[in-house]
Amino acid sequence: MPDKSGGQSFKAQDAVLVEEMRLLITKGEVSSVTAAARAVTSKAQKLGSEESVVERLRRAYGRQYPTRRNV
Repeated sequence: MPDKSGGQSFKAQDAVLVEEMRLLITKGEVSSVTAAARAVTSKAQKLGSEESVVERLRRAYGRQYPTRRNV
């Protein structure tokens, strides 16, 4: 499904992975959001590199579970 920019959107699929990342973090199985993203990357849909998928999931996690207030 295209997003507003006309590109591919994996928002719905990524939401499931973000919740899985949250579980990994809260259980203490990984030490960071980036590590959690790397742990679930193999399950994510990809158009680019693995690093781009990690970054996409990391940003999605940050939007869902912000750790800092945006000023």
